[in-house]
Amino acid sequence: MIGPPLQAGPHATFTVTGIPLMPGFSSPPSATDSRAMLGLDADAPVVLILGGGLALGVDAVARRLLESTPRLQLVVMTGRNAAVRDALVPLAVRHDPRLVVCDWTDRMEVFLAAATSSSASQAV
Repeated sequence: MIGPPLQAGPHATFTVTGIPLMPGFSSPPSATDSRAMLGLDADAPVVLILGGGLALGVDAVARRLLESTPRLQLVVMTGRNAAVRDALVPLAVRHDPRLVVCDWTDRMEVFLAAATSSSASQAV
């Protein structure tokens, strides 16, 4: 703790909330439903690749995983980086339906629920 604890009056109330989240996280969809929403195979593993709002390094990670793991499905979030999204379109066409490329979303609970695992990185 930094500094002394706060002194509360006799009628003070405190509510512990944790980290504020989007409403969808309170009751996320099942993995099966999420995968159906994203057009993914319900039985194959799914890796969610996140690179932040700039999507740094996600294209290189996607290429490596697609080349090395034939059964793996990838969902790549390109944030607000249109150049990375555009660079991944030919790869998505070539590896359809194994690669799903998505922009920024306010429905992250769907993507996280669909994933078997996730990778978040700011660089490769």
